[in-house]
Amino acid sequence: MFTPEASYEAICQIADLVAEDRYAEARPLLDAMTEIEDSVPLVLFYKAICIYEDKDDVECVRLLTRFIERAPRHKKVPYARFTIAICLVNLGAYAEALEVFGTVPEDYPDLKKEVTAATSRLELQKKAIAYCSGLRDAST
Repeated sequence: MFTPEASYEAICQIADLVAEDRYAEARPLLDAMTEIEDSVPLVLFYKAICIYEDKDDVECVRLLTRFIERAPRHKKVPYARFTIAICLVNLGAYAEALEVFGTVPEDYPDLKKEVTAATSRLELQKKAIAYCSGLRDAST
């Protein structure tokens, strides 16, 4: 069982590893902290970031959502929301991504660029769906 002091030290070590893009080294430390995820929400945050690097967008969204639910006022929430939106873009859920981008502070780095890209992809998606709808109508 982790004491508060041991938890703090482990989180600091994990934060350093993640900052250095050493996700594979951070993962075992995070996995060992599963029992305290709910009481130490940063475990969820860092686990999600490592999972994002593994390209598991659905699990990343799940973990970041839990992080936000447990620590809604944490300073990393804008980063978490931005990452959720990026995952949704990766999954092709452009409308949902734009909705989440709308909850990110306007001065967040790269926000405008990502919103523009997601908007463009959503418009392409809508056009493709409209074209397919036309095909269905033509074949009946």
